[in-house]
Amino acid sequence: MNHLNHWMEADVKMPVRNLCLIISGIGSLVFYGIFYYNHLYQREQLQLFQLTIPYLFKNLAVQGGFSIWLGEFLTQFFRVPFAGAVIITSLLFLLQRATEKILSLTPGGRQLQLYSLIPPAGYFFLLADQYYYLSGLIGLDLSLLGILILMRSSKPGFRIPACILTMAALYWLTGAGYIVFALVSVILILFSGEEITLKGGLRASLVYSGLLTIIAVAIPLAARKYLLTDTLLQSYVSEAWYAVRIFFPLPLVLVLLSVPLLAGLSLLIPSGLHVRQLRLVNGVFFILVSAVSVYGFSRLVDSREERTIRYENLVYDRKWDRIIKTAQKDMPSGMVPVAAVNLALAETGQLPGRMFDFDQGKDFLFINYVRKGMTPFMASETYYYLGLVNFSQMYALETIESTVDAKIPIRSVRRAAETFLLNGQYATALKYLSLARNTVFYRRWADKYISMINSDPVKNDDGELDKIRRLMPKYDFYYDYRRMDIALKYLLVSNPENKLAAEYLAAFYLLNKDLDGFLQSLDILKKLYGDNLPVACQEAIAYVLTRVPQRSEELAPMITDRSVVSRLQSYARLFSESGSDTLKMEREFGRSYWFYLNYR
Repeated sequence: MNHLNHWMEADVKMPVRNLCLIISGIGSLVFYGIFYYNHLYQREQLQLFQLTIPYLFKNLAVQGGFSIWLGEFLTQFFRVPFAGAVIITSLLFLLQRATEKILSLTPGGRQLQLYSLIPPAGYFFLLADQYYYLSGLIGLDLSLLGILILMRSSKPGFRIPACILTMAALYWLTGAGYIVFALVSVILILFSGEEITLKGGLRASLVYSGLLTIIAVAIPLAARKYLLTDTLLQSYVSEAWYAVRIFFPLPLVLVLLSVPLLAGLSLLIPSGLHVRQLRLVNGVFFILVSAVSVYGFSRLVDSREERTIRYENLVYDRKWDRIIKTAQKDMPSGMVPVAAVNLALAETGQLPGRMFDFDQGKDFLFINYVRKGMTPFMASETYYYLGLVNFSQMYALETIESTVDAKIPIRSVRRAAETFLLNGQYATALKYLSLARNTVFYRRWADKYISMINSDPVKNDDGELDKIRRLMPKYDFYYDYRRMDIALKYLLVSNPENKLAAEYLAAFYLLNKDLDGFLQSLDILKKLYGDNLPVACQEAIAYVLTRVPQRSEELAPMITDRSVVSRLQSYARLFSESGSDTLKMEREFGRSYWFYLNYR
């Protein structure tokens, strides 16, 4: 009869378990490889992993440093986002297998095989938030592997000394991962059924578990006294898990505690549940997984941030046409995405003509520095391509200094090196290039510029830097974020052929509704476009003509698109009839400058 019950358990449970594993694995690959790949791609840009012995030793000198080093090593391959999805899925699968193996060490663990999916499900959602590190998942995997190796290989007489040594090693390798190891070890020893009685009537398991608990508490305190200079919290958890050092968030605590809780639960559940009882246990599992999924998708998965990061990544790759096509399919909103679209329009010569196809704001040309978190990468990009190299450098260095975890982003290092090269500050540029040269994927890029510096930096300049150098201003001026038209004019005085500066100047006046400034820039626009001004510019001129008492013989000929006049008349009629109906006005004229002028 017992054999029949075990056969029924396997028959009910194994297909469900395997199906859940397949679904979760495919789901992880699809989610991170297709729907959330921009987060992975940007994670690689947010770090500077140096493949050198000194960098390895620097990490090993702090607790949790090995997990940090290994996490950064794997994260550098997120340059290919689907490779990142494969890495994450593999680590989650390893976490599931290790949890399942630990449960199998207990009498009731067979009944809870499905529950081994809960810890990886939790970490699946944690990694959707940029503040949670891949090194944390690695640390948890290492801790569970330590438990398995210890429990399967060590002899009972040497298990406690081996457990203490392993716990100390895991503390230094993983940080907070040693806590999971200690809790699971204490639970397995305490409820193992060990009946050896010591002097005084105490059970050996109780003494051993108490000893391990004391040592687990004491290890970080001793390390803080003799080895570390850190806060009490970081002495216990390390910086391998969460970007903000003063926090160790509750979702992360719950994921870590899920493993020891499952181990304890498996010791309390009897080993011979009937099919109906197994269905109840599995039903509870699906409720828990559903709760984790609902919380994860609602609190940790940020689809809006994913869309924002997508535009930053496309600018990084200089895929201007792709940016415009993406914006046409999914209307961008917010400062960073629209600034990226404006730059793409300018790079393709379409900024004044098509900018009002998208939801604009007067501050969406240039991103101002705000002292709140990391400066967006996009803040530096617009200035760089316009030729305002010093501004681009300022924002790149601000990004390096304002990262929440004090890590150096390779993307900003590259931009800083380029700007120092353009300014002729070769010694400083070499400092940044030397950092990039120690990486796996940017070594060739750094070597190119280092060899350029060592020979003739100007003569051997590549096309990209030479193009930006020709756009740079030749005169000093006072920087005022609110008056970026001044900076753009200095660019045009230095190089009248700077088409980007001319388009941005017209766009700046139009977005700020400064029609006087716009009229003053018409001579520049006429030199750029001849008699065919962009439609938005003609719409602005047509509007100005309705505000002057007499027909302007100078402005009127600039309206070469006759449909502009008829559409303005239609707009005026609809405005007088339904001006308060914003949705109706947007439906009919949402892509016109007149709508922006009156409703934005």
